[in-house]
Amino acid sequence: MLKFHFFIIRIMLIIVLFTSGFIFAQKPFSPLFSEVHTIPSDSGFTVYYSYKIPFSNLVFEKTGSIYSGDFRILVEVTDSNKNFITRQIDEKNLTAKDFDQTNNKEIFHEGLISFHVPSETFFLNPVFTDINSDREIKLEPVYIPSLNNKKFLKTIIISGNEFICEDKPFHALANFNENVPFIEAEQEFIIPSADTSLSNLYALIVNNNDTIYNGIVEQSSVSGLNFIECGGRILAAGTDLKDSKPFKLFTIKNKSKELFEGILTIFVSENPIEKGSKTERVYNGTVAWYNKPFSLAKEELAIKMLKYIEGDSVINKMLSNNDEEYPKLLFDYWKKFDPAPETAFNPLMLEYYKRVDYAERNFSTITGTKGTDSDRGMVFIKFGKPTKVERTSDEYGKVVETWSYEKLQKRFVFVDRRGTGEFLLRNG
Repeated sequence: MLKFHFFIIRIMLIIVLFTSGFIFAQKPFSPLFSEVHTIPSDSGFTVYYSYKIPFSNLVFEKTGSIYSGDFRILVEVTDSNKNFITRQIDEKNLTAKDFDQTNNKEIFHEGLISFHVPSETFFLNPVFTDINSDREIKLEPVYIPSLNNKKFLKTIIISGNEFICEDKPFHALANFNENVPFIEAEQEFIIPSADTSLSNLYALIVNNNDTIYNGIVEQSSVSGLNFIECGGRILAAGTDLKDSKPFKLFTIKNKSKELFEGILTIFVSENPIEKGSKTERVYNGTVAWYNKPFSLAKEELAIKMLKYIEGDSVINKMLSNNDEEYPKLLFDYWKKFDPAPETAFNPLMLEYYKRVDYAERNFSTITGTKGTDSDRGMVFIKFGKPTKVERTSDEYGKVVETWSYEKLQKRFVFVDRRGTGEFLLRNG
């Protein structure tokens, strides 16, 4: 039986990913995203530990045509004196259709582990094990503080899109370390209140010291609250009140698309919020661009990479500013090409720099030419992935690579004249 191990490749990719510092640079390495939500019940508390693992952070083995990844998550609950309370184990086998899928950081497996505990103030101690590599990682312990005298539970971040499970509509948990993903899709904020008699709630949303919203929370309902796993997603689910304590669920909609990556804080009050008003902070986290291209990690480099679509004068003018201004200048530049300029997220900007990343990874040569400086890199950044790639030899025995773009009606021919992998554009 033919079996290939991708351990070394995966470890190298993980090192690159988590030393780049584009997410949570101050935290130790974790192969997964996770969230913990504690829901009071009549007989104690239900604790939900949800997790989200990118395929790229697992080691897959190939047996025949099947790529298989196996992992285990153990979560142990201890009290404040480190006395054992309970534990749960979730073990899964994942399959991928090809090697590219095993290396994809935008394909996830999501799971849910739940506990019932009779008291509060305790610790969750999760341990992740990649079975194929026998790699065990003790994740950061999670402290669960007392909920006594708390009017609001932890704010829940959900997708604005509905998911159908058993013919009923639900909303999926964002599940990114309790942070708001910087993505195109709308996200919503659920603020659960134990006080069901609360009639009005006002919210102040602050993103990177800018006020995004200050006004009333217009939508609310009374329901039970729990989480379920369905169709590969973790869903926030209201429950029948005979099975759960009631909560007043206040929902903030249509605000996430205005948010930029960075610090996000939400304050609430029963009265309109003015300067000096008494408020309660219900969320203090981050808007995180989890799939941010590496080429955007340094804005100076990102500006220079505009060279294939912009003139030197524009680039030099941007670079003549202080480097603290580079992020804003870059976003302002791409805003004029944004198909939805009313939102902070710009899909065209993302696509361009994903192409830059791809070019750097795939077209660098043994002669030292960077992928972004190569002819193939230039064409890929400008036009994207070709419809068809053909490799042949010319009359001199040199390798010829032909890229065809059917919709654009363009064709580019590259020749590796020296046999070093540096393909030079012959025509296009």
